Amino acid sequence: SPPTYRTRAACSEVRVRPAPANVAVDGDPREWDWSDAVTIRTPDQFGDFCQARIALLYDADALYVAGEVADPYPMVNTLSFDGDMSKSWSADALQLHLQAVTGAPPAAAGADVNDIRLWYSTKDRQAGCCVILGCDSKLAHLNPEGVQGAYQRREDGKGYAFTYRLPWAALHSTRAPRPGERLTACIQCHWGTEHGDDLLCGGVEVRADNASEVYVPESWGWAVFE
Repeated sequence: SPPTYRTRAACSEVRVRPAPANVAVDGDPREWDWSDAVTIRTPDQFGDFCQARIALLYDADALYVAGEVADPYPMVNTLSFDGDMSKSWSADALQLHLQAVTGAPPAAAGADVNDIRLWYSTKDRQAGCCVILGCDSKLAHLNPEGVQGAYQRREDGKGYAFTYRLPWAALHSTRAPRPGERLTACIQCHWGTEHGDDLLCGGVEVRADNASEVYVPESWGWAVFE
């Protein structure tokens, strides 16, 4: 059967620009600077129906994430906030890996990398955020303090947009990244089935290699802060 997940990445870095003052977290990123956005594509059989572009900004207080997603079943993810967070990636969701800024060396490869999962909970009718430090879902932290998120469905019903504000403290960081700093990063985007209870397809960008297994810290690329 044809693949449902595109593992080959076109880039190894995502550039993160300084955010302007008062970034709106309203689900409408049309005013964002998309010049450094990363485009995530799915296998060919999903065509233009399932693709996304993701942009990142930052300031001293937070990381800002925006996405514009083409999706035939937009904003359908049945995982509620009292559900199993190990499955928070397995329908419409963005999965962003980003190294925490602590100044201390990690105990093991990937132990200091946040697995940030962003989705619209159909049951809760609001934006969700789950942050896992390292690759252990037992360490999941749901909707950390200060996190803001919003979604808007496209008028034609064929996609959606979102914006998030993620404070550095919520990302297990003791400070903001400095200009010129490079942090381990990777971006995975997932599309769910019509009922939002399973994965339809997905794609990944920002990888150091194109190994078949995506969920490996050694395979991830870098976020470069300007």
